[in-house]
Amino acid sequence: MLVSGRFRVLRDRAWVFETLTDILRVGQCIPGCSELEEVEAGRYTAKVRVEVGFLKLVFDVTVEVVEVAPPEFIRFRIQGKPSGFSAQLTATAELRAKPDPGDSGEPATLVEWQLDQTLKGALGGIGQPVFRAKAEEQGARFAQNLQRLLESVPEGERL
Repeated sequence: MLVSGRFRVLRDRAWVFETLTDILRVGQCIPGCSELEEVEAGRYTAKVRVEVGFLKLVFDVTVEVVEVAPPEFIRFRIQGKPSGFSAQLTATAELRAKPDPGDSGEPATLVEWQLDQTLKGALGGIGQPVFRAKAEEQGARFAQNLQRLLESVPEGERL
């Protein structure tokens, strides 16, 4: 199941990309994400809480940075299991920073995000349409949170 989106920020591309590589900060933009910590260079663990219909799920996830191509993109591999259910989440995610000169002449960046996820097991078989709608909702909320983060910090300052 693939969900994706994009938004524009009036920020320099190099600065945006540097911010996107701050996984602990970007992770705060993921709805329901908690206990995010780096366990070794490029490898993180977290809990992600998601409500899908009447189900309240807590996924224990591992996130691994698999490719970084400055200042263009960063790619992740995600694996997780929901507590109390026989299921397996696998996903790849990507954040891209593209130059966007726009009409104003101000430095601007087009941020593109993509998540391709599969949920196997008992949960995967019972509600793909419901999970798709939730993934789209969560993706949109992540993008709003990330855009707000990028716009809230004066350019040139580190987060």
